[in-house]
Amino acid sequence: MYSRDITRCSMRGLPNLQRNAEWGEARSKAQSDFSRGGLRTLSRRGSGVRIPSPAPFHGTPALPVEALTPELTTSIFQHAYWMQKQGYRPSTVRAAVKTLRAVGRRCDFLDPETFKDYLSKAKYGENRRDKILGDVDRLYKQLGIKWYRPISRRVETLPFIPLEAIPCSYLCMRVSGSL
Repeated sequence: MYSRDITRCSMRGLPNLQRNAEWGEARSKAQSDFSRGGLRTLSRRGSGVRIPSPAPFHGTPALPVEALTPELTTSIFQHAYWMQKQGYRPSTVRAAVKTLRAVGRRCDFLDPETFKDYLSKAKYGENRRDKILGDVDRLYKQLGIKWYRPISRRVETLPFIPLEAIPCSYLCMRVSGSL
């Protein structure tokens, strides 16, 4: 029968209690090394792979991130329920809620002028900006808020088309049987 004697060694190394204690010590040492700016390991097993500490961030965030107010949270979930009743797909509802929560942490989107001011200063790509405007426009439509939607254009990208040499060589390998 297996005993929990800490001093006894098993075939695979130290018993669980002592092994866990040593791992805890090693983890706390690695965390202290990391906080001092030293190298840290990827695993607890000591594989020897060491990665440097991340570079320090000297900039300031673009806009402050705050918690959602209860009023915004209520309007977001009412909008999600409205979208479900209107027959939107669950993936569309989830994406809209995620977008509205992300924007709601940075500005009060229930006021159209505040939202437009935020969107003019935020660093979003053209397609993301159009998606945000579409979600907020749908919310305003549901709440009955009148506003003038800013101009946004969706950028269409061309699909990747490989060069002629790649499909030819691929077809030649398949015909010859080397693939």
